[in-house]
Amino acid sequence: MDHVYQGIATKGQILVALDFDGTLSDIVARPEDATLTEERRQLLRELNSRPRFAVAVISGRTIEDLRRCVGLTDIAYAGHHGLEIAGPGFQHVPPEAEAFRDTAARLGEALEALISGIPGVIFEHKGLSLSVHYRLVAGEQREPVQRAIREIVNPVASAGQARVILGKEVVNLLPPLVWHKGSALRWLIELLDSIPHRVGGIFPIYIGDDVTDEDAFPVARESGIAARVGPPTEDTAAEFTLADTAEVEATLRAIVDYSKSLGIG
Repeated sequence: MDHVYQGIATKGQILVALDFDGTLSDIVARPEDATLTEERRQLLRELNSRPRFAVAVISGRTIEDLRRCVGLTDIAYAGHHGLEIAGPGFQHVPPEAEAFRDTAARLGEALEALISGIPGVIFEHKGLSLSVHYRLVAGEQREPVQRAIREIVNPVASAGQARVILGKEVVNLLPPLVWHKGSALRWLIELLDSIPHRVGGIFPIYIGDDVTDEDAFPVARESGIAARVGPPTEDTAAEFTLADTAEVEATLRAIVDYSKSLGIG
């Protein structure tokens, strides 16, 4: 926390950016069952209300789903693993991503025809991206499910028509362009930097738990810090570790308390 406190005390603007599932909300079997506690929602609200702070949630979910889960209208959201960014007065989608909607729909239809009858398979059709969850699939059925996904997805990925990202018992299909959570974080940092603020630059704090967050960790560390949620591992670009979502909440509370103790906005 000393690194966090030093950044807050010396930088002009602090961007607190977090993943949702596994970071703000505990991992649950069904994505639609994820919730944000009122305590964590209030911490985000309080941070974002302070003039020198901005809050962003960057997730594989759609922006509409994030707004439903988080319940705050005046923070920044980046959905589809950063492909779609929106907040008060701004919105951004890479033009190349729009062309993927038809491909995602076609892949979704093919996958559903092949594996939708297997209990536990969950599809998330998100327009700009597609996710197939198999966390609830029985052990003996997992290999057939994974094999079927590879059968449909690999030819499309090999042809450069889709990008495949493996998560925690989920396969994510995204547009074939170099744009990810790190790209979204950089875009938000540059947006903040274009707005007049106190001298000192931007201090980003990024917290996430999944493979897709690894793209954001190096971007955060260029001028701020990155923390990974979960057991310590050497295979991460984050410099710090938080054990679980409870420690994420404690970190957010400590940031609020410290900024109040300094009398800063």
